[in-house]
Amino acid sequence: MPKGIVGEKIVRFWRWNGDGDAPQFTHWTNRGTIKIRAKTPGISSEVLFNGLLLGIDDILPIIPAENLHRGNYDKDAGFKISEIVPAALDEWNDLGG
Repeated sequence: MPKGIVGEKIVRFWRWNGDGDAPQFTHWTNRGTIKIRAKTPGISSEVLFNGLLLGIDDILPIIPAENLHRGNYDKDAGFKISEIVPAALDEWNDLGG
């Protein structure tokens, strides 16, 4: 389990009950903004690029980040999004929110 702010944010994903804003990880790039945001409490997260839903993934945000980096969302993004997103959440450039 990651420590520090990433570990704290992951715990917020698990504990989020649907009230208030969903926790999310955000990564800004020169092509646009990538987000992994809690979707269904305790079950799933959504992967977005510039507001476009690329897919639904695991509630553990480490998994969607790895899937993005592996190229699982390249086709849905319309380009190799895998080349601009880090695999490790602690390398994403906005850990707030």
